[in-house]
Amino acid sequence: PSLPRALAAAGYRTAGFSANPNVSAAFGYADHFQSFDYLKAAQWVNPALVRVAALVANKLDLTEVPELYFIGGGELMIRALDWMTEQGEEAFFTYLHLMDTHAPYSPPTSHLARVTGSSDPAKDRRQHHLDRYDGGILYADEVVSRLLAGIERLQLNRPTWIVLTSDHGEEHWEHGETGHRAKLYEELIRVPLIFAPVPSSPGRRSALPVSHIDIMPTILDLAGAATGFHGEGTSLAPEILGGTHPDPGPTLSETTDPPHLIVAARLPGAKYMVWVDTESRQIERELYFDLEADPGEQDPLSNGPRRETLEAAIRDHIVRLPTGSVEPSLPPLDPQTRERLRALGYLD
Repeated sequence: PSLPRALAAAGYRTAGFSANPNVSAAFGYADHFQSFDYLKAAQWVNPALVRVAALVANKLDLTEVPELYFIGGGELMIRALDWMTEQGEEAFFTYLHLMDTHAPYSPPTSHLARVTGSSDPAKDRRQHHLDRYDGGILYADEVVSRLLAGIERLQLNRPTWIVLTSDHGEEHWEHGETGHRAKLYEELIRVPLIFAPVPSSPGRRSALPVSHIDIMPTILDLAGAATGFHGEGTSLAPEILGGTHPDPGPTLSETTDPPHLIVAARLPGAKYMVWVDTESRQIERELYFDLEADPGEQDPLSNGPRRETLEAAIRDHIVRLPTGSVEPSLPPLDPQTRERLRALGYLD
């Protein structure tokens, strides 16, 4: 089962709040929550206007295009807090999907002004691009801070955890492009993962290599609902609660770039990445990086002390891959949703 369904079976009330059209009822997410709210951005009379407006906004480096791409996180935070307040003494699970640090970056003007230096946007487009990204981070940080304060004001009478992560990072020309295309370089896959109790307490940083697949078993473990879980991943609860955790070995990441599947295996200080033809199962391109000497992944090596271990992990993964095309299938989408997904970079 999915995480919200597993928690609902354990007696939790569940709700999801999303500003991402890729995480909406159109893709089946509403079916997994008892309450689900996708906050849709402004509707356009002509769906093609979404694409045109996106191109114009990016070309002119405009900010605050009113609800062109997604609803700001502040509205999601308010609705989520209202829902949590309504639950009273019931145990609950709430999922929020913010988009304020997602390309194309459109932070509020007030937040952009706080990070903009003396650079002239017309002369230094790269810096202005980074300023817009930083402005989105600043706004998202403010939203999360207000969310945490609101949760503490609820004075919940049971152990409560906040989990903060991202589904991907963003590239800013480290490897020739911006955004998050079909790549698995560090700037795209190394993301935050924070487990914080309520009320907050002093934290610590763990050197343990982990993956998103570890989040579900960890939450179920912390919620006392892990009985019968047989999915992938390993609970991080022992590590979070101050105990020990076995070395999980290489962590794997993958993305599609039809007709290839890109797979990366990572250990502390080393990374091996391959492009696999999904029909032949043959590796058609490979890169190995020493992340200690080359954290920016600019100088691939032909070999290294950990390559054998990483390569074995990837080959084991390839053996278990399903055959056939990796082209993702889409559900029926209305024209405006399709154009908005295209403007956000989800569709070509």
